[in-house]
Amino acid sequence: MLKRISLLLMLACGLWLATTAAQAAKNEALDKAREAASHDEWEDAMHWAQQAVELEPKNEDAWALLGNTQMALGDTTSAVGSWEKAVSYDPRHTGAVLALTDHYLESNRVVDAERVVAAGEEKDKKGRIDEIKVARGLIFAHAGNMPEATKILASATAKNPKNPLYPQILARIYESKQVYDLAEKHYADAWALAPGDPVLAFEYGVVLQQQKKYKEALDLFKVVQEKDPNNKTVDYLVGRLYFAAGRYVEAARQFEMAVEKRPDHFLSNLLLGRSYYELSKSEKVDFYEKAVEWLRKASELKPDREDVKVLLAEVLLTRSRVSYAQAGQADQADVESDLMRLLYQRNLEELHGLVGNDKELQAAIDKVLVKLTSERQEEAKRRAKLLMLGIEYAREALTLNPTLPGAHGHIARCFDKLGLLDSAVVYQRVQYEMTPDDKTEFKRLVNMTQRLNRQGDLITLLQPMMGDTAMLARYGLILANAQIETANYNDARATIKQIVEYDPTYCDAHQLNAYIDLKRERYAEAIPALRAGVRSCPKESSLWVYLGDCLYFSNPKDKDTVKEAKEAYTKACALHNPDGCEKKEQVTELLKTLR
Repeated sequence: MLKRISLLLMLACGLWLATTAAQAAKNEALDKAREAASHDEWEDAMHWAQQAVELEPKNEDAWALLGNTQMALGDTTSAVGSWEKAVSYDPRHTGAVLALTDHYLESNRVVDAERVVAAGEEKDKKGRIDEIKVARGLIFAHAGNMPEATKILASATAKNPKNPLYPQILARIYESKQVYDLAEKHYADAWALAPGDPVLAFEYGVVLQQQKKYKEALDLFKVVQEKDPNNKTVDYLVGRLYFAAGRYVEAARQFEMAVEKRPDHFLSNLLLGRSYYELSKSEKVDFYEKAVEWLRKASELKPDREDVKVLLAEVLLTRSRVSYAQAGQADQADVESDLMRLLYQRNLEELHGLVGNDKELQAAIDKVLVKLTSERQEEAKRRAKLLMLGIEYAREALTLNPTLPGAHGHIARCFDKLGLLDSAVVYQRVQYEMTPDDKTEFKRLVNMTQRLNRQGDLITLLQPMMGDTAMLARYGLILANAQIETANYNDARATIKQIVEYDPTYCDAHQLNAYIDLKRERYAEAIPALRAGVRSCPKESSLWVYLGDCLYFSNPKDKDTVKEAKEAYTKACALHNPDGCEKKEQVTELLKTLR
């Protein structure tokens, strides 16, 4: 994107300077805008360009220049709108035509590029305007027709040998095709015609970096500064050069110098924040605070820039996740130390009982025990502080981007780790509603709701899912248990029936089916469910024990029923169930007393 901004500025700025230099100024604001732009004072240039547009709403040059300033300040959408205004008043406006064509091709909006060029060609029926022909050449190049594109540009260069724009465009085309040797050659030609142009220096510098010619790339900006000692953009442009190369340490250093000279320069603040963010991600070091600081400043400078808010929200959430991870690492790291402290504490406590009446030694031991307790409390506070910091960052991220992916679920996990389950489930529910197809988020919501013992909420959450066999297999028993706990016994029975029909060997389902009656001490009523259970799960010893219990406690307690209970206990004992073995012996003794 940074690369593209530079090209568009080169296309647009060079052209309006060339095409309007001979024109008499129609308003003073437009003259001032041009002067500011020539020194890369883009904020001032935009201020005057806006005034120029207000003075002459149909002045295509004013609109084109406004678009240039907006692009220079990173507002692509507004820039395109301004350039479209320019061509609406004059379809042959060379700067706007080329800038729009290049932007639309970069965005793969070929139809829009064709529309702009065709409108210019319609007004230039005799084909006298080289820039419009070059715009057609850009379309050829985008389509892969390099012979036709180079033919057009060669012709334009031959007719305008002192115009750096055409070799610059040809260089850009070759760069896009990754033919860096030819790109470098044509950039060198353009530079020879316009040494010291800051935008061209940046473009040329990027290609030199691709060729591993780092010193030569930086030397270009020395020329820029020599040609224009008042130019305040050199640090910023060198920073962009480093940023484009992924050298974020050097980029951050340059952008820091840039914001020191121009504290309110939006792009310097933005890219300084981005440099720290990329540095944090690539080097696995924590510069997130710095990234947040400068992105906040950029957002304050341009509060209408939604893209900056989205980026700041992303960084805040990343910082929050780092804080959460640090808390988790602290937990893990403290497991061993907590264990060692506990053993140490136990030894001290034992020693305390052995020192007898030695008050001095007792006091010393007490002091160490207090210190151990205090250290554990401090560590707990530190972990809690990290988690609360994570929540704070993530909440701020949501104020900037309410639909930030994963943010609500992350806050839920922070609250959960803090033991604030009521708050956690609120955020987890929002996360699930935002991503209803995310099985992991659904699982977390079910888990939190279970731990809160909100059985009614579980029913509401799970009931609609039971038409899905996979969800039935995974969550059916949880739903049935919730229905039992809320005394919806018939619903629970229906849910279990559905589960057993899907998988007759699901032993836990048979056990829960019996529990519906066992919970209410309806032993006789539980027997059919348990008989069905042991038929499906003959090796499930606990089912045999429950069947024996129900037979034993059912009324009337006759000898045949007790014999059946003994048989059930015997089966359980054969499966190595100790309760079954013990109850078998007890029932055997009882049978001796029954007639």
